[in-house]
Amino acid sequence: MSETQAIAPLSHALTLEPFTSLTLAQAAQLATAATQARVLQDYQERKAEETLRRQRADLAAFVTCLAAHTITVPANLTEDLSAWGDMEYGLVELFVRWQAQQGYAVRTIDARLSTVKVYCRLAAKAGYLSTERLALIAAVEGYAGRDAINVDLRRPVTRRGAKKALPVEITASQVELLKDRPDTPDGRRGRSAGLLPHESQSVGPS
Repeated sequence: MSETQAIAPLSHALTLEPFTSLTLAQAAQLATAATQARVLQDYQERKAEETLRRQRADLAAFVTCLAAHTITVPANLTEDLSAWGDMEYGLVELFVRWQAQQGYAVRTIDARLSTVKVYCRLAAKAGYLSTERLALIAAVEGYAGRDAINVDLRRPVTRRGAKKALPVEITASQVELLKDRPDTPDGRRGRSAGLLPHESQSVGPS
């Protein structure tokens, strides 16, 4: 049996049968090629649809960022790993900085960065992205701990979206109104719900 005849079964299933016409090195090469062809499919088959939807949204934001800098990239980054072949760490750094400037929450920035890194790893595994480029992309950092606080302090817009980043401060008079709720089951529940989140916070002036 020739090497060409051996490629078909190897590409459909990663079960190496004893083909006498193939050396170990040849069989390994064919098996690697078959694995690389299935990298994206194997990964996405393991993920929940909600995860895949979030990743598509994350990468759509990445495309929007690059388009804002007049950089054209394929829109189907979640469907074609070859589209990642020319990716550089500088573009990933640009994405992180752009999101911070646009006022995205640090948690959102970090999640999107993680998605970009996932697909870069998949592209490298599939043979489209070099290990040298992948190593530099993997070194791109998001924001954690004190870094996140420092970034928020230095930018005019610190958050996009409906969720609140910080607890709401209440005044002393508002605290007194909460304390004066009637001593009924409903009143006690309302008093507890209103005061517990603020017990450890300083109260602003009335």
